[in-house]
Order: sequence, then C-alpha cells, then structure tokens
Amino acid sequence: MKIKLSSKCFIEQFEDESIILNIETNKYHSINDCGAKIIDVLGSESMSFDELKTKIDKFYSGLNSQEIDTFIKNMLDRKIFIES
Repeated sequence: MKIKLSSKCFIEQFEDESIILNIETNKYHSINDCGAKIIDVLGSESMSFDELKTKIDKFYSGLNSQEIDTFIKNMLDRKIFIES
C-alpha cells in the first residue's frame, strides 16, 4: 500500500505546532514538530509505509519509531493521509 497526503488537506505552520484542515471532513488537526517532520518528508509524493519510515530515519534520526507508526496510522484514520 502506498500513501500520500490528501489533496483535501491544507497545512498552516505556527511557531511550535502545525494545524491541518481537512476540507473533506471539515476538521482541524493539530500536529507537533515530529508530525510536521513526517508530513514534510512525505510532501506530495506517494510512497509505501516502509519507504516513508526509511526516509524519515534518514533525514531525522532520533525520532521514535513507535511514535512514527502511531502518527501515520492516525493520519490514515483521519483521512489526512490516503491510500494511493
């Protein structure tokens, strides 16, 4: 399965958090620095779960693997990441 950031989502970055608006669900989601880094790595690309984790580890060593897994799964549940 490949995932990507939904085109229905818009991100606004602030000093210590980012807010994502999903215009399909009309819900706002607050993400921390770790989440923002994950979304930054994904960008507009479509990649597998493992590809995304590998890129995250390459660019941001030291992020907690369990936290990354949980974040990606939550973003899929919230329709911020979608299957492609």
